[in-house]
Amino acid sequence: MRFSKLWFSLPNFPILWRAPYGGPIYIWPDEMGIAWIKGKSYESHIVSWILENAKPHWNCIDIGASQGFYTFLLSKLCNFVTAFEPNDIEFKKLKKNQRLRKVKNIDLINRGLGNLSNRLEPLSYLPRSESRSSFASLLQADIVEYNHRLVKTQVAYIDRLDDYKYESIDLIKIDVEGSEIHVIQGGRKTIRDHQPVILIELADVATEPFGYLAHLIEYELRELNYRCLDPLPDYSKEIRDTFIFVPRETT
Repeated sequence: MRFSKLWFSLPNFPILWRAPYGGPIYIWPDEMGIAWIKGKSYESHIVSWILENAKPHWNCIDIGASQGFYTFLLSKLCNFVTAFEPNDIEFKKLKKNQRLRKVKNIDLINRGLGNLSNRLEPLSYLPRSESRSSFASLLQADIVEYNHRLVKTQVAYIDRLDDYKYESIDLIKIDVEGSEIHVIQGGRKTIRDHQPVILIELADVATEPFGYLAHLIEYELRELNYRCLDPLPDYSKEIRDTFIFVPRETT
């Protein structure tokens, strides 16, 4: 506990850590890094599903890659990973971890994905919470409460997933701090054509600044003939978790 407080108070420098799925990874004194050194698991149910189900021939897309937690897990198990990260600070961390792990089967793209093509948009974040930067005009309340630092803004490019052409896509992970519904809207053709497994965060605290409930993401995916492997809470309960969606014909 003392070390995590000291580390968080010092300049933003990384320490070398061991990833839960093996191999070295740099972590920084942000929410994720502090959780790791405290021994907390990070989306263990999703990691377990990937370890049990990912196939060597799969081609994957990591949207909202941050520092590369899922990018490097998927790169170990699958054929190729394309990773999108719009925040310049997080993208530099992602590149640093790529160099550390000497990973070749990934393509890192310093852009966000949404329902717009080749647009420059303001991206807001708080220092030490760059992994939860957002294209919303207001940051999530829990980040501000946690961080107590001044909001900063950078400009980032946004594309649509449908602007990119892929021969095959087997898995898409989407964690974009409330913009998930826009990513789906900008990638409907790609999703219909390839029918990948979709790992996606549904969090009311993230979607609220955009003016919609996280359950609407499920509706968008149902319209694309997807189902969730686990039942979602009803609309009266706040939702905040990562869920696995598969095409309805998949068992």
